[in-house]
Amino acid sequence: MTRASGHGRDDLPVDDLPVFDAIESLTDPGRPPGGGPPLRGLGPARGAGAAVGILALLVIGIVVGNISMAADPTGSPGPSSASSSSARPSGSPEIAGCRSPRQGEFPAVTLGIPGETRLVEGLFGFGTGYGQPTAEPAWQIPPASTALVVGADSRLVVGTRLRACFRHLIVQYQLTEPMQRDAGLQPFNADIEPSSGTITIDGPPDGDWVGRVTADFDTFGTLPGDVVTVTYFRILSGSGPFVTGPSTQRPTPSPVVSPAVPCGSLPPTLDVGVSLFIGSDLPVAGALGDAAVPAEVHIRPGDGIRMIVDGEACAVSWVIDLLDSESGVGTVIDSISNEADDPAFAAQNRWDLAITGRSGILTADLRFRGGLRVIRTWNLVADPFDVPALFLIGPSGTRFEASAGCGLGLELSNGYQAADSCGSIGYKPGPEALRVQAYRTIHLDLPGWQILSWGASCGRVTTLDAPQFDSPDGCGLGGGSSDSGGPLLDPPAFVLPPGDTVIQVGIGAVDVGGNRFNVNYYAHVIAR
Repeated sequence: MTRASGHGRDDLPVDDLPVFDAIESLTDPGRPPGGGPPLRGLGPARGAGAAVGILALLVIGIVVGNISMAADPTGSPGPSSASSSSARPSGSPEIAGCRSPRQGEFPAVTLGIPGETRLVEGLFGFGTGYGQPTAEPAWQIPPASTALVVGADSRLVVGTRLRACFRHLIVQYQLTEPMQRDAGLQPFNADIEPSSGTITIDGPPDGDWVGRVTADFDTFGTLPGDVVTVTYFRILSGSGPFVTGPSTQRPTPSPVVSPAVPCGSLPPTLDVGVSLFIGSDLPVAGALGDAAVPAEVHIRPGDGIRMIVDGEACAVSWVIDLLDSESGVGTVIDSISNEADDPAFAAQNRWDLAITGRSGILTADLRFRGGLRVIRTWNLVADPFDVPALFLIGPSGTRFEASAGCGLGLELSNGYQAADSCGSIGYKPGPEALRVQAYRTIHLDLPGWQILSWGASCGRVTTLDAPQFDSPDGCGLGGGSSDSGGPLLDPPAFVLPPGDTVIQVGIGAVDVGGNRFNVNYYAHVIAR
């Protein structure tokens, strides 16, 4: 097993969520951010398009006091400003030890101290490239547990994974408290000539800082456009003391990591339990030891994961990691080293884990005061989002199930959002067809969901490069949404002229729990 060192996001693709399985393979499906297995995207139930961009970037990490900040009123440089205007030569994807990112790949950025081997990986903010930029979020504050602790004004090294190299780099610092966006520092903003995988910069002065690194990676002309990422680092510079979050309401300083709830009074033993709470499901106890057969735990898209030590006993150091079941690569989610076992330095009894769309062995290696060490494991299984079945109902009551195409968008009530960008519609018509009388009403039925909006047209599927829908005669069949934005009162319906055609139906829908999705469905219909 190889393990990526550091914290937070390492190789989790933003849309590497097995929402539903694709059956049309890709010749070069690309790689997720930081490496790892090929992207599977949010492919369709029947036939998949080539996912060429990442619209929803999701990170694997630990969330302890992570606080979003307001949008940047000063308009600080984003990905576009990080790009050099100078032309770059086309050439080999490997030049002077540098490798161009592959399609769909966002290399992780690291931060360290010159001459030391310890590196931390930041909180992945967003990325652009491959023709599909993501929306730029506000500044983010990584948890203190992931911080790089350095002396005031120390030199720092910005590096990158996957042998990628920087062509332009912007580094900015902002104090976590108070967060005054116009009072930050910018120690570095320059083209890198020749391209390099490590850059040494000035660190921040004494204080608790957020470092924002905008990295423009050199593609050596092998990819269309630039590949740019923004990554956030927590930097504890100087002697401290440092608080666990940016709140000004805490009258006294806190240790680097404080417990989520008061530590339990009973001392833990070797058989102390550690449980996972998945969504609203019952807790699942971890298997004792890393050699035991762990219990299988299923995770739905957007499910929150909380790990709790029985009796709220506080660990003073820990390593939490996930061994990916597909790639065999281990990712450190969070770790704290506390050689003195000092609970005033670090203590924790609850961890909220943001692990989305990944299957593998989750291991919690916890150390308690007095040298007591326990290891607990779980087998995480990422369940897909099952795209609801849409039925076309003919005039005689015949029900024909349409095929969901590529391009699924999700907005779940638990806050989870994802979207899939495709180079294909993800549908190939077969001989099966709904046969109806021309100019007779065909209704749409989406059991278990209320339709918010719809739009339908008829045409054909072309396959010059990849399956695409074409309506050469502008065959619109209708569509609409309610004035209030709520569910439609009546089921959508349309009629067809005579002909052998493919129907494309775009659907936006919501269920009783407030979960929403949108996708295009396709059906082969013959009207006589």
